Amino acid sequence: MKNFTAVPATRTGEVFVSKWLSDRIVEEAGRRIYESQQSRLPDPTTFAAKRAWRSDDVPKKFWDSYVEDARAALSLIKRRDKEDLLTNGRQQ
Repeated sequence: MKNFTAVPATRTGEVFVSKWLSDRIVEEAGRRIYESQQSRLPDPTTFAAKRAWRSDDVPKKFWDSYVEDARAALSLIKRRDKEDLLTNGRQQ
């Protein structure tokens, strides 16, 4: 007889995303925040305007701050979506 591992049930609207994929999504969102700000620099010829995402000439902590900003923004969206699900579920 085979052993099976029970998979916990998920609530409606929940999506399981692996930690690796979640980290990739947050990293990409952080990069997009950086690039959006970078595109608004008044002089596109400066070193700052030309600096690539995760450039080695800037401390890792600097880049990580963009990722943390993205994580915070995405958590607000996730929270709002959960609240919307709860609110809409009660109205039905």
